[in-house]
Amino acid sequence: MVGESRLIIIMNLSFEQMGNSVIDLEYKFSYKLRWYHEQFVLMDELLFFGGFMLDEFLIFLLSFVFVFFLYRLFIVPSAKKKYKDKNKGREPIEVIYLKNHYHLNMEKISYKKLLMIISIVSSFDISLIVSIIMLFNNFILEILIGFFATLIIIYISYYFVYLFFKKKGLICNE
Repeated sequence: MVGESRLIIIMNLSFEQMGNSVIDLEYKFSYKLRWYHEQFVLMDELLFFGGFMLDEFLIFLLSFVFVFFLYRLFIVPSAKKKYKDKNKGREPIEVIYLKNHYHLNMEKISYKKLLMIISIVSSFDISLIVSIIMLFNNFILEILIGFFATLIIIYISYYFVYLFFKKKGLICNE
């Protein structure tokens, strides 16, 4: 009995008081199943995190880290190399979007910092979209919601990037 929790000791004592008849064994088994089910429900309630389950939060966090590292390994180095070679036609689409749509002043901005901001924002967007899609079980509904969520989330997030650069004074004609 050393090292056992109080609940297990109490369960064992209550089972010792029961006999070993077939009915008692079935009762013991069903009692243990109910007890394990209650513990599982209790743990599930403890993992509830402000209206958002902890496993969805972990999926979001892991997908953010995974996408961020992939972005930093594959997209950013090639973009830096192409920018240093003055090959302006091969910039990431996010940079082109910010330059054309929001008139980003590229002379005042460090390209390395811009790519870091873009990688963080893109990783956040993809992770949020994955988390939203994982909430649904219907494949067609996942595709539709994923499509519209992608458009809306990317537009909103890059608008926040624009507001950030506008606050720093890095927008042309303002």
